Amino acid sequence: MATKKGRRGRKPAGQKKNGASSVNKSEAVRDQLRRDPDAKPKAISAALAEQGIKVEPAYVSIIKTKFKTAPNGQGRRGRGRGGKVDIDNLLVAKRFAEQMGGVDQARQALDVLDRLR
Repeated sequence: MATKKGRRGRKPAGQKKNGASSVNKSEAVRDQLRRDPDAKPKAISAALAEQGIKVEPAYVSIIKTKFKTAPNGQGRRGRGRGGKVDIDNLLVAKRFAEQMGGVDQARQALDVLDRLR
């Protein structure tokens, strides 16, 4: 059976060369990101290369950026409860600030906690 060819005698986009595997590189990158979300693009590229999947670190960066963004365009990390602040949350924050010795100390503690995530 003859292979169809597009204009200028080339195979249309999406057709594989003889013997090419059907590995989805984007999905392979996402799998690596699920295993280690904090991994650098070079590390992910190297890990996939060991599995026989050649992916450039720049491509990994693109997939990683899209992976961290939810489908609605908002980042996955956000404010709890949709960003709404009610009186109960304010009272809890006030007690926390008092326990920490003031608002500045509470902010510093929260900044350290954020870096630990």
